[in-house]
Amino acid sequence: IGIGGLASALQATLKANGSEGAALAEKIVGLIDDAATKARGLSRGLCPVHLVAYGLHSALGRLAEHTETTARIRCTFTGDEALNITSNTVATHLYYIVQEAVNNAVKHAGASRIDISLGEEGDYLHLLITDDGHGIDEQRSGQLGKGMGLQIMKYRVQVIGAFLEIVSGREKGTTIHIYMRKSETLMAGEMAGTA
Repeated sequence: IGIGGLASALQATLKANGSEGAALAEKIVGLIDDAATKARGLSRGLCPVHLVAYGLHSALGRLAEHTETTARIRCTFTGDEALNITSNTVATHLYYIVQEAVNNAVKHAGASRIDISLGEEGDYLHLLITDDGHGIDEQRSGQLGKGMGLQIMKYRVQVIGAFLEIVSGREKGTTIHIYMRKSETLMAGEMAGTA
């Protein structure tokens, strides 16, 4: 932003002096503005504002809306609002797991629909991502779950102590289950119940 300000000042000076370099300076200002916009987008992606301010439910809802708008496919999120994940670390890893799954479905599986849900099953939190794409190509990847994105997802679930299950097949799409045991450090409702 600072460099952009200096470039704008230079552009104005060159234009006032009738310099031929004013047009080049204008292009530089435009490029700097584009870079600043992209940098802001990247920084939001590193730590989604809605995740910090409003929680995982809101961030996943925004991700689904953004996917529908940019990829022009159906993407939905449903979640139990009573499941309030209080650990920013857990919420961040879960968010990026979903983001990776959604990106894979859009870019590699040719999906026309993606559904994301967050709920509970017994003592476990259950995060589910399904798509109607062509599934993971086992011949191309060598073996189910060996792609780089899938390896990152596996790493993230290990970091937070969760379990990952991937079911995929040609013309069946891909279903990703993440199970995580509920605990007082994760669930605000349970924390309140112990006070």
